[in-house]
Amino acid sequence: MLPRGMREKLKIDPEDQDMDVYSYYKSADFDAVVPISEFVKDQLAVDAVGVLRQVFGEVFMLLCNNEGIKHIFTGEPYRKVPVFSSELVVNGFFEILGKMISHSLEQGGPGFHYLSPSIYWYHHSSLSSTTAVQI
Repeated sequence: MLPRGMREKLKIDPEDQDMDVYSYYKSADFDAVVPISEFVKDQLAVDAVGVLRQVFGEVFMLLCNNEGIKHIFTGEPYRKVPVFSSELVVNGFFEILGKMISHSLEQGGPGFHYLSPSIYWYHHSSLSSTTAVQI
């Protein structure tokens, strides 16, 4: 991660925050080394990790509940499993979701704790400051 002064600003519209965040991570301009600061439209707040945690938490919940992007997960709360869809695979949705999760974790944000424990593995090594997410 780069020093705090080298953050990229991500502007979020509360009405469409899941697509704003998803589009950023889908973009060819996304760089996993660059931390982000999130600014929510029409809200006054300084992003000292609190805004980042709130936005990621809300976006992950929306995706888990199949709001915004439909038919992604099935199952009980906190035991979700991905729905196999050729459209999701071709569009690289789960690869992008993995980028979102690992980038959130790397910056002190929440993980995606909605999945069934049998399909994910988080590994955080404090020695190397790396986070791996396998979905």
